[in-house]
Amino acid sequence: MSENSILTDHQYIVFELEKQIFGIDILKVQTIEVMLPITKIPSSFEYFEGIINLRGEVIPIISLKKKLDLKESESKQAKIITMYIRDAKIGIIVDEAKDVVRIANEDVDTSM
Repeated sequence: MSENSILTDHQYIVFELEKQIFGIDILKVQTIEVMLPITKIPSSFEYFEGIINLRGEVIPIISLKKKLDLKESESKQAKIITMYIRDAKIGIIVDEAKDVVRIANEDVDTSM
């Protein structure tokens, strides 16, 4: 690996949703948590699961399966990945957080 490729590579947290593999830039990820009790909020978007209290901080939680129209199923390895999006901290529910990988920019599909 050349010095140039190191500068153009990024690290991603790889996670699974319904046997499909996705990744999030590691610089956006705050924490990866076990599933916590989620307080439902009435009259919200279908994909909005509710909120959690994470170490005294209230965080909105989104189901990526619902947002991406994937089949709903329970996962014993389900995790909540907390991250910042447009200066707001949110959590997303994923089936499983897999690994951290380094990927060259030209190999990343950012169409989703």
